[in-house]
Amino acid sequence: MEEPEDAPRQGPAARVTGAKGMNRFTWDMRYPNAVDFPGMILWAASTRGPAAPPGRYQVRVTAADLTRSQGFEIRRNQSVAGATDADLQSQFALARQISERVSDANRAVVRIRTIKEQIADRLIKASDASLKSAGLALVDRLTAVEGEIYQHRLRSGQDPLNYPIRLNNKLAALQGTVESGDDRPTDQARAVFKELSGRLDRELGRLESLVNTELAAFNKSLEGAGQPAIKGGE
Repeated sequence: MEEPEDAPRQGPAARVTGAKGMNRFTWDMRYPNAVDFPGMILWAASTRGPAAPPGRYQVRVTAADLTRSQGFEIRRNQSVAGATDADLQSQFALARQISERVSDANRAVVRIRTIKEQIADRLIKASDASLKSAGLALVDRLTAVEGEIYQHRLRSGQDPLNYPIRLNNKLAALQGTVESGDDRPTDQARAVFKELSGRLDRELGRLESLVNTELAAFNKSLEGAGQPAIKGGE
């Protein structure tokens, strides 16, 4: 995933190694990253998971039949004047909601691309002109939904200068804004999230409608032509 220079840097998710001897695991104090997909480019944003708020946590290690647990605490930076644990809990709650919506958006892109790849495969093997026409029309409609969720024209980290970012990028960037300081989320941030989330729901609804109508009809045509149905409509 390419990012501009001012985007948050995101490394791979930390994993516990199982090599013989001593193993060290360093947690970045963040929840799991949002879902992404190959080749995704975001502008001034990332799929980084939300930061864990102050509170009590527990680490559990299991090896074979042996399990050991140890509690620990995350504390807020006491040098930040005016910040409270409640502020950071509120920030985390909204950041986590946003991250989940980023995952919803990216899952939809993956689903659309999986369906389009299968349609392309069927059309290569099709000889019926009406079947090809229906398949191409369905691909166009799926691409229209995809294009509202993700800017699929992006090929490099500088392309967002020419092509406007879409819903998944706007949501991911909003998470970065919400987590930019030790503060309670503003009313404006909540309002923007509500708007973006509603717009995403409308696009997901469009996708479901296409799957339940045009894709279902296309699958019936494929069955008549002796070709397997498109999967991924669930």
